[in-house]
Amino acid sequence: MTSVNIDEINGVTVVSVSGHADYSNDGKDIVCAAISAITQSLLQTLKYYETQNKCKILSEKTQEETGCCLFSFKSKSKSETDAIMNMAIMGYSMLENSYPKNICVDIKK
Repeated sequence: MTSVNIDEINGVTVVSVSGHADYSNDGKDIVCAAISAITQSLLQTLKYYETQNKCKILSEKTQEETGCCLFSFKSKSKSETDAIMNMAIMGYSMLENSYPKNICVDIKK
């Protein structure tokens, strides 16, 4: 199962995605692919926002073999970063509703 945890601590947003969805075999796991697409889109958008001085990425760690992606950021333009975070949260939540045995989402914002 993949665990998605999003927390905000003292103005810092922490995103942790870990574990394998185990919906299907490697290379055919549509749940894992969807989670990866949401996570990487979120991270790349935040990196772009950083170039626009809208946020600051504080940490980033990715380990493909363990299915782990962990990053944190501090927003300088909360309305814009909230919009992309809400999009990602909606995507993760939709996956959790459709595949509850493969993804667990915990949001603490």
